[in-house]
Amino acid sequence: MADGEDQKHEYYIKLLSFIIGPATETLHLYFEMKVLNTLDFFSFLEKHKHVLFHELNPSIPCCECQKVHIAAAKKKNRLIDTQFYLLFEKDEGRENKDHVRTQGHQIKQLCLCSISANGLTTVDMMDITLLSVVIKSCCPPGSISGHPSWIKDIKTTRNFLAHCPSGKITKTEFDQRFSITEQSVLNLARVVGSTCLKLIKSQISYFQKSELSTIRDIIKNSNDSIRQILGLFVEEQKNTIESIADQTRNLAENTDAMKTEVLTQLQEQKRIAVDIQKIVFEVKTVLKSQQAKSTDPSKKIVSHDDGVCYVEWKLETPGSWNIDAIKGTLENFSSLMGSFFRIVFVYKGSLVIQTTAPICFLQNEKDLQLAVKLFLGDLVDVCKLDSDTKTIVKVEVVLSQETFASHNVPEKMTISTFACDPCSNKNVSSEAVQYCYECQNKFCQQCIKTHNLNAAFLQHSLTDTGTLSFENSCAKHERNTLDFYCVEHDCLCCSSCIPEEHTSCQKLVPLKDAAKDILQSSMFQDVSNALSNITVLLDKAITSQDDNIECLDNDEVAIIDQVASNKAVIINRLDELETKLKQDTYALKKEQKTEFESAKNYLLQIMKPMKNISDKINEVFKNGSHEQMFVLINKCKLEILYYENQLHEFMPTLETRRLTFKPPDHIQNAVKSLGSTNLRSLQYNTQYNADYKRPKMEPVQIPFSVSQMPSKFTLDRKIEIKHSRDIWISNMGITYDNRLLLCNFYSKDLLVYSDHGDYLQDCKLSGESWDIAVIPDDDKAVVTQPLQQSIQFINIKTMTAGSIHYVPGDCYSICIVNDTICVGGHKGYLYIVNKQGDI
Repeated sequence: MADGEDQKHEYYIKLLSFIIGPATETLHLYFEMKVLNTLDFFSFLEKHKHVLFHELNPSIPCCECQKVHIAAAKKKNRLIDTQFYLLFEKDEGRENKDHVRTQGHQIKQLCLCSISANGLTTVDMMDITLLSVVIKSCCPPGSISGHPSWIKDIKTTRNFLAHCPSGKITKTEFDQRFSITEQSVLNLARVVGSTCLKLIKSQISYFQKSELSTIRDIIKNSNDSIRQILGLFVEEQKNTIESIADQTRNLAENTDAMKTEVLTQLQEQKRIAVDIQKIVFEVKTVLKSQQAKSTDPSKKIVSHDDGVCYVEWKLETPGSWNIDAIKGTLENFSSLMGSFFRIVFVYKGSLVIQTTAPICFLQNEKDLQLAVKLFLGDLVDVCKLDSDTKTIVKVEVVLSQETFASHNVPEKMTISTFACDPCSNKNVSSEAVQYCYECQNKFCQQCIKTHNLNAAFLQHSLTDTGTLSFENSCAKHERNTLDFYCVEHDCLCCSSCIPEEHTSCQKLVPLKDAAKDILQSSMFQDVSNALSNITVLLDKAITSQDDNIECLDNDEVAIIDQVASNKAVIINRLDELETKLKQDTYALKKEQKTEFESAKNYLLQIMKPMKNISDKINEVFKNGSHEQMFVLINKCKLEILYYENQLHEFMPTLETRRLTFKPPDHIQNAVKSLGSTNLRSLQYNTQYNADYKRPKMEPVQIPFSVSQMPSKFTLDRKIEIKHSRDIWISNMGITYDNRLLLCNFYSKDLLVYSDHGDYLQDCKLSGESWDIAVIPDDDKAVVTQPLQQSIQFINIKTMTAGSIHYVPGDCYSICIVNDTICVGGHKGYLYIVNKQGDI
């Protein structure tokens, strides 16, 4: 090896020893002195647990986000599992199951209760990357001394060394990187203190004078962790130099050898027993070193991904498991299972799951066992597998270097079609291509020709059935179409559903009868109104968030101007306080901006599926039949209600807030503070809830009444009304946003509670109320006051009492019929009152 190459190794080792020595030590001191300050590391981690948790899970809210929402859909991960769980530990027993929310296979909320700081972790256990992430996440700009670019420069040099494949750098590269890193280290040391600066300067001077032969002396004079790292590195460099010829091997040969070695190790694995809840998985691993050779060598599919292992899971599933449901769930699951395995195909029979996994995670017995346990744990959670008794499931895990055969790819239906009615009556399956409005039948290609040959049918109106993006098949019986509508259960069903779930139902209607006049039905109108209302409200709410974001900059400028004018009165004494106030304003602005942007993103997530549903309805309205419209509406209404409830729960959290500045009185004498930056909510923006009317979502109108009613009810929750005055709850009303209005006949106060039993406020009336009725599609309610022989209107938006109207005698019960108010009077009288209070 030429002398020049030795010199390059020396530069590489010197720069690396500087990074893992004085540079890292300075970072640790900086963190302890300026970031932790008076806090211990454990308390610091507990304080910032929520923030760091969302550096690992940036887009999924947790239970703490109900107080401060910091999850964001477009935010990227800064931490990985190993980094996060170096700082924290998880106790599954402390997890609150009510805090974990899912929608299908997607996780909508995580629980933070089970996460706590790791008491064994110390500051010096964090590397440069982890230190950088923690400081950047937990310390807003201006909250600590120093500039973020100093840490970034050190991290960049460390990354530069990590990506040097040969372990050699030139003198120019050394001088350039050392100069930048040295200045950043000195800047950090200067912030820590003069003693630290002096110590680091002496270490840097020593490094600059050292040759390769003195690196071992540096190791002896460094702390234990640095000594160990440098020792391993020098030894590694020595071995690298001695075996430089081996480094020129073909990379593909090395990779193939590694894969063969790994798979050989996997072949020797013993059985693994995984106990999850009451399900015991008995796992056996099998190495499939080579698939059976094809007679045609060109058809053999070989893996071209050197880092991937192909894993096939064969489960002997119990009879109690719903294989169809498990298959459907796994096919729609897009994330990694058990952090390592990605699902490729799923087959029914027993259950066969074909996955891929990074081969590096399966190199030894311990890693394999962990990967298998995590995969099976996710399988139980995602598919919601449960067993009342202990169940043993045998699992065979087959590992291979070759891809799965292409003929195993299952076909998935991308569009749904409708069956021909005449053919279906003959028990023949054929696809319908046209629909006749007069015959009210769907026809295949052959049957439509027969239909058109009949002279009596020449004037019939025909339309293409089309291929719509929703399915008309029964969810429980995949081969059956939804041909009936049950009025009593308000649901679609197929011929197989009737004997299973609708044997006692008296009101089963054929689909074509139920779908008649669907475009004029109240259900179609309700869905249309719901889509329109939600779209309008989303547009308004999103616009308001844009206004919030835009106005924050104006608020900040206005505050800074006020601060500057007060600064002239207090002269130089308040310069430091001015700086602090600007930092507070910036931090508060940033926090609120993040919250407004998060709220906007959440609203946009609801807007997208609403637009998709609206587009589908417009498509069917233009091109579809009545049956198609009926099926689509029934498919969509529950989804619309779901998003409407999501929106309804989220709207109360929205409010307009502005940054304001308030200087103290007698500012000339105020030397301790320039004032404070506050957040003010504008009261007039409570229209978010009031402007939105919840849809009725009534079932389709069928020309007969439903007589059968449920025979049993269960208690959902009990609310105890606690008040400083005597209580006699005579009647109750409920608003469109689920507030409870309680009439208290022992006082003139109308009590307002949430549907969870939380007291909200009182509304002062002119007299004792007996009964209350909320006027539909309005912001008003009306109460009866028997002792005053009157009724009184209430604005339920502002919870203020309105006009009083007297009736000829006592009045007790009250209800709303169409647009009139019916008041029950004494001795059989009924008073009919309009919305203006006229009898």
